[in-house]
Amino acid sequence: FLADAFGEKVTFAAGQSIYTLNEVEDRIFFIDQGQVRIDLADGPHWLGNGAAFGMLAHSGTRTIRAMDHSAHAESNTDVFAIDHRHFVSITGLNPEQRAAEEMQRREETIDNLVVFHRLSKDQRRRLTGFMSHYYFPANHHLIQQGEEADSLWVLLAGGHAAIHALDGHGNKMLTTITTGVTYFGETALLGQMPQDSSIEAQAGS
Repeated sequence: FLADAFGEKVTFAAGQSIYTLNEVEDRIFFIDQGQVRIDLADGPHWLGNGAAFGMLAHSGTRTIRAMDHSAHAESNTDVFAIDHRHFVSITGLNPEQRAAEEMQRREETIDNLVVFHRLSKDQRRRLTGFMSHYYFPANHHLIQQGEEADSLWVLLAGGHAAIHALDGHGNKMLTTITTGVTYFGETALLGQMPQDSSIEAQAGS
């Protein structure tokens, strides 16, 4: 199983190099908590909680993997590591392709959100490093009506969420199902404020 193949959690201090360009690295990393900057040919990219890195590499003789970019911890960062070969044999996935697709998906999602349109391209790219990427295999409450929220939630393309609300008399209003890309709880960016509806991510979102 994939969980059994992971080694111990590894911690990197803020500013610490994780690996450098052309360095041999046989592991794939998954961010548990923190922020990582990877420097690709098109410039720097920032990754937050739930993102994976260490996948973009050149395979040499005997499957030696020389990294085609560098990676640094932007903050104190905890990661889980798994051997690249074990990951491929267990999942059957092409990690290089998936890493590029997921990073592009997150950045394009932020680029297309109206709430961030006034930010520059560089600012939006940096913003992805402060976002956590979650996948919910079962329904999961994100926001509870009447409670204070401290986070903006972005529903990615293909995901679904149910919006529940009670009227001023406590009567349940019609539930609405929405599909990504959309966002909820934007008032939380202004400070912890009570929310006027409950948001429940649907399974597979």
